[in-house]
Amino acid sequence: MAIFHIKVTTGKKFGGSTQANVYIVLYGEQGSSGRIQLRNMASDSRDDENFQLGQTDEFIIESKDIGNLQKINIGHDNMEAGVESADWFLEKVEVTCPHDNASWQFPCNDWLAMDKGDGRIDRDLYPQPF
Repeated sequence: MAIFHIKVTTGKKFGGSTQANVYIVLYGEQGSSGRIQLRNMASDSRDDENFQLGQTDEFIIESKDIGNLQKINIGHDNMEAGVESADWFLEKVEVTCPHDNASWQFPCNDWLAMDKGDGRIDRDLYPQPF
C-alpha cells in the first residue's frame, strides 16, 4: 500500500468554489488507484468548507502501490445543495508520496463546470516540474 498527501488549490475566480463531491484517480506505471473521494477524515472538519475560493485543502489517501505517478484525473459529481450546477475553478493539485520522497505538481487553471469553459466536470492532468 502507498500513502499519498494531496493538496488541492481552488482558484480565485468569482463563483469558483464548490460544495460538490470531489474525487481523484491516480495513474502510475503499475495501474491506477481507482476513484477516491477527497474528504477530510477529522471529525471536527466539515467537508462543505473544502474547495473555497483561494483555499488549499489537504487530504491523505491510501492506495495500492501504483508505481511512479504519471497523471491524475480529478473531477466532481456536479451535485450541490440548492444549486443547479456545481461550478469549480481548479488552480492546481500537488501530490506527495512521503515513502518514496516524491512530489508532483499538476497545474490546471481551468473550470470544472458544465456551463463554463469546455463544459467538462473532470480533467486529466499531467505532472509539471516544481
